[in-house]
Amino acid sequence: MTLARQLAGGGRPLLGLMALALLIRLTLLAMVTGMPCSHDQCDYLDLASGVAAGLGLATHDGYLWPPGFIAFLAFCKALAGDNLFAPRLLQVLLSTATVPLIFILGRRFHGRPAGLAAAAVFAVYPNLVGFTHLLWPATFYIFWFLLGITLLLGLEAPSRRIVAAAGICLGLAALVRGQALYFAPLAAAWLVLSAAREDRRQRLGLAALLIAFTLVPILPWSVRNAATFHRFLILDSTTGRNLYIGTNVPPPANWDYGFNERRRVHGGRERCGEANIVDADRCEVRNAVAFMVSHPGLMLARVPLKWADLLNPSSFVIRHARLDKYPHIFSRPELSLLTVVAAGAWMAVAILGVLGLILLPPWTGRGLVITLLLYHLALHALTFGMTRFRLPMVPFLILAGAPLLVGTWRQMAAAGPTRRVVAAGVLAALLALWIARFPQVFDVFLPL
Repeated sequence: MTLARQLAGGGRPLLGLMALALLIRLTLLAMVTGMPCSHDQCDYLDLASGVAAGLGLATHDGYLWPPGFIAFLAFCKALAGDNLFAPRLLQVLLSTATVPLIFILGRRFHGRPAGLAAAAVFAVYPNLVGFTHLLWPATFYIFWFLLGITLLLGLEAPSRRIVAAAGICLGLAALVRGQALYFAPLAAAWLVLSAAREDRRQRLGLAALLIAFTLVPILPWSVRNAATFHRFLILDSTTGRNLYIGTNVPPPANWDYGFNERRRVHGGRERCGEANIVDADRCEVRNAVAFMVSHPGLMLARVPLKWADLLNPSSFVIRHARLDKYPHIFSRPELSLLTVVAAGAWMAVAILGVLGLILLPPWTGRGLVITLLLYHLALHALTFGMTRFRLPMVPFLILAGAPLLVGTWRQMAAAGPTRRVVAAGVLAALLALWIARFPQVFDVFLPL
């Protein structure tokens, strides 16, 4: 069955969910008209202004960011000037266009009812809706990454053409956020290992094709970097910075609400001062590795802190409401309701996703989804965590848990004792991480 036929299988219910998603996002867009940028959003816009003016992409605080989202904002500036309505509207449309991708994957994994359930959750999930009007790259990244995964997983026997297209989409996602580039080899390995043994030799060619075409959109940027910095730099120079923030004596930074915008204090290991940004980045990476080797106990002790920062029940929707960054100033009852809805949505998605991954009988794509989730946890165990960093994980947890919304609890109950113990352990660990952050998230319910 082709992807188009699978999409057509959604029928009127899928069209209704897309309309609902669009209506919710447009309503919110109308409510936030005139909301200024803040934090990294302003930095992205400043960099985009340079690109739109023909000055090229500059470094920011000595670091070179991935160019994809900045180019998107520059395109919007060329069309509409400094009006932030244009990029927010395009993000609304991209997020709405992601709903059918969720349906295709959900149908492939679990069948049509679960596909529609996953699409419905994605359509109304508060933080995914909220990020369509925030100028961080999450919405843009999720669309391209999910499109690549949909091409890769949406067919029983992917062709060379489809795998090449999936690679290009992963490459475009990597130009927005670099982790997609390093996930491509893991996806290629899954492509081989998930095949029957007699088919693995043929799949090796498809795996190589996936990696090659992931690099196709990136290589022109790599050539530009070599000409500019006289060093090989495939994508960006932020790895060392992120390792410095998360691999140091002081606790890692967190800018979520309730942490008083916990910032990196100077101290700990020495920072690199090379003039060439590529040399500085490589130096920071070397120093981070040396620090890990010298302080293994501290590194391990920090992992739960970073995961609690990444997975805590808060979100940027809650943060922006608490800090009065929206044009609408929320009353205390409104903040309480928003906290319950937004935090509760994340906790429900996470719990259902864990149960679906561990307790349901094996389903198509489960290995790749588990690999992707573990990959993100490993990245943030080395660097640092924050709630906006988990957004790429959310659609896959929605997909994993969707069958439980349409009546497959009996299948879950049939799981063996080993899987039940594993599921209980993961949920207990998740609950412990949440409890560590409850005072910051639910303080709105405490007496004034």
